[in-house]
Amino acid sequence: MHWGPYSKLKITDDRDHWQRWLTLKGSMTRAMEGVGDVAIELIHRGKGRLFIDEARYLCLDPRQAVFVREVIMTIQKRPVLFGRTIIPWHLRTGPLNPFFSLGKRAIGKLLFAHPHCTRSDFDFELLKDDMPLAKRIPPLPEVTPPCYTRRSCFHIENHPLLLSEVFFPSFGEMCFR
Repeated sequence: MHWGPYSKLKITDDRDHWQRWLTLKGSMTRAMEGVGDVAIELIHRGKGRLFIDEARYLCLDPRQAVFVREVIMTIQKRPVLFGRTIIPWHLRTGPLNPFFSLGKRAIGKLLFAHPHCTRSDFDFELLKDDMPLAKRIPPLPEVTPPCYTRRSCFHIENHPLLLSEVFFPSFGEMCFR
């Protein structure tokens, strides 16, 4: 994987629109709600393993147990985004505890409401079929190249939460009107 700054991301069309959304520092859920009805489908929630690139990014042992939450976000019932959240498992009893039981609620509602939450800069990548992240996305007609991906690390009281988001082409179709 070659995560890097936005300037290295090869965007083929609607570059200005994609930049606006991919570099959005506020709540993606709140911004999407301005487009239409947003819903969250829970794909996976529980103890899991890190991808090698996630372990490197978080400076964790790749064998360390983590909490994994994977969701599909829809606008007007159309899948537009896949989200993957990683939290070290041992933090389930600390200040990140509420994130372990989100269910179908939007993670941004908790993150952006927390008074001690900070966010790193974004890393970006063009999703490729051989990436572990791509293999976690359920087969959907909306998941066709190119899918742009971003990730950032939130810290709450110095505890990390990694959020990766994969934007399907349908995201552009819904949000660039």
